[in-house]
Amino acid sequence: LGDEFWAAADYCGYLRATYEPESGNVTSLFVNAALAALVGLRSPEDLVARIHQRSLPIADELDWLCAAVDDMLRAREHSSARFIRIPPLGGGSGSASGPGGTRA
Repeated sequence: LGDEFWAAADYCGYLRATYEPESGNVTSLFVNAALAALVGLRSPEDLVARIHQRSLPIADELDWLCAAVDDMLRAREHSSARFIRIPPLGGGSGSASGPGGTRA
């Protein structure tokens, strides 16, 4: 399924990041409006900006530890899918303005 399908999905959040293998730098990033709403932001563009600023919250130390272990176990994989729980920013329940997504 492509980004267009996930951009229209309002029942689940979606994030796709592509990395350059040698440097580990992000080469592309796509998020949908549902994911932005899940973290309490109004638009996918706001979420992409927060991701680039590295200013998304980690719910607690256990979530951080699980993410770190998962990253270590998947370090050499070319492709992987991850399902995570994302706490809302600032405790709010934000809303997205319709289906859509954004790329960076």
